[in-house]
Amino acid sequence: MGTPSQAGKKIVLKLAHFMPTMHVQHQKGFVPFANRVAELTNGKVQVKIYPGGVLANPMTMADAIKTGITDIGFLLPEYIPGRFKRSSVFELPFIFSSAAHVTKTVYAIYDKYLADDYKDYKVLWFLSAPLSQLHTVRKAVLKADDIRGMKIRSASANETAGLKLLGANPIGMPISELSVALQKGVVDGALTPYAALKSHKLIDVVKHITEFNYNGALMCVRLLCRHFRVFFSNSSLVWHNRSSRDEKASLFGQPCHWVYRRWRDSWEHRAELIVNTPQMCP
Repeated sequence: MGTPSQAGKKIVLKLAHFMPTMHVQHQKGFVPFANRVAELTNGKVQVKIYPGGVLANPMTMADAIKTGITDIGFLLPEYIPGRFKRSSVFELPFIFSSAAHVTKTVYAIYDKYLADDYKDYKVLWFLSAPLSQLHTVRKAVLKADDIRGMKIRSASANETAGLKLLGANPIGMPISELSVALQKGVVDGALTPYAALKSHKLIDVVKHITEFNYNGALMCVRLLCRHFRVFFSNSSLVWHNRSSRDEKASLFGQPCHWVYRRWRDSWEHRAELIVNTPQMCP
């Protein structure tokens, strides 16, 4: 991370996430963001991306940002139960109609209700995954009773509680293990967005999808506050004209909408993410 004494040197910001490079978030969000920062600073500020959990996984990302393992990190609050308590409301089922609905709501209530969750960080942007649907292998879920007794992968404590109320047997596991678990019958299905079908190699495993917009997955990209202050103290030295300084306020603002607008278009066009659509349950 650059400091005032290094003002004449190139500033390199590490950006860590845990998705594969084929994931839509890497290709449509992080890479364009890094390219735009380099363009606006005439190459004096570079964002170096570390994908695939090289620097931190979903459970360790918040601490990796605080300890300086990475300057910028991609984080899912639901993966760290109890850490971002106010934000856990976004894990509740059957509230939102789309990923855009989740994201707009976050921005609308952030200052008044959510900011204390992130007081140690500078939030660069929020977004949501597409709403989770039920993906199964051997059995189609056509009515509520069909899910009873099924082993369903769960991503969070609130998701686990909801699945229990539906009569399912929730099993917690990282999404990176899901494809093998489905193939071996360790789980019968999973609640996950459509994007995971391609990016986590589920497309050839899943045979049935019950579309019922279970819940979203709040995500955010953040920078440690003290790094943000240092970065802005150097801004007059690296942002090479007024228009780029103005866009800097959009890229690193409170919190910014630039990447959200790019991602929103990707999320809403899910057909581009799915090569072969499994059988859809009515």
